[in-house]
Amino acid sequence: HFAGVTTVCDDQRVACFPNARHLIAQGDWDRRQAQPNEALTRAMGTIEQLGLLEVIHDEREIVPGITMIPAPGETPGHSIVRVRSAGQSFYYLGDLFHYACEVEHPDWMDPDRDPETMRRSRDRLMAEAAASHALLVFTHAPFPGWGRIVPTATGYRWEWA
Repeated sequence: HFAGVTTVCDDQRVACFPNARHLIAQGDWDRRQAQPNEALTRAMGTIEQLGLLEVIHDEREIVPGITMIPAPGETPGHSIVRVRSAGQSFYYLGDLFHYACEVEHPDWMDPDRDPETMRRSRDRLMAEAAASHALLVFTHAPFPGWGRIVPTATGYRWEWA
């Protein structure tokens, strides 16, 4: 999802958001170098050359209340974002889940993922989100994709908000 951070203007590749910091987890940075994708490499290279790219290694508070959290499995550097404000939490889950049914069945995932790592990431998030009654959204949910993870007798389930 990083390929759209640049565009061509007057025959030159430029940042779409020239005043933004662009953060990428170390695992995905390393993966990009090991498995180059032309569009992604071009976009990330431009952002790096402009001094707008920051490779992060661990959980990182970006600004007060907004934290980028490693959640590998979808990719080696997949991350989620947690926002805390006024005693409440919100998580943007990216591709940690593709369908709400994966909350109840956390072993269900695309075959080319890292199943053990993804399961650990899902388990961590589900426990934290359920305990804090956090509001969540994931990338592939139909609009509006808001919901909560609630505990059940055997695990967790997704509850649409």
